[in-house]
Amino acid sequence: NNNKKKKEFTIPFSEVEEEKIRELLQDENLRIPHQQQQEDGEKWKQGTNYDVLRDVVRHWRSAYSWKKVVDTLNGFNNFKVEINGVNMHFIEEKTLAKNAIPLLLLHGWPGSVWEFHELIP
Repeated sequence: NNNKKKKEFTIPFSEVEEEKIRELLQDENLRIPHQQQQEDGEKWKQGTNYDVLRDVVRHWRSAYSWKKVVDTLNGFNNFKVEINGVNMHFIEEKTLAKNAIPLLLLHGWPGSVWEFHELIP
């Protein structure tokens, strides 16, 4: 059946789940592998750079707001459509400009529609 039907979609948010993640990140037993002695140009050859990972965890512990991200994305027109048995999420924002050329933005892995949130009016 080529007549695919899009369905409105709201990205879910759970304060309980966010708090569980925060508790995990605050856990003193959280194991971040110690930085091995590596030259600057070698720091990504054996996985995530320790300094970057440490800074990301610090940000997630204190400043990151999953709710703010979800609220921002839910401010757009979100839909899902099933293609070959896979639910595909997309944002569809239409312009009011006459004779506008449609623009399709695609992201790769690992990535998300968040990469485009500042581009969507």
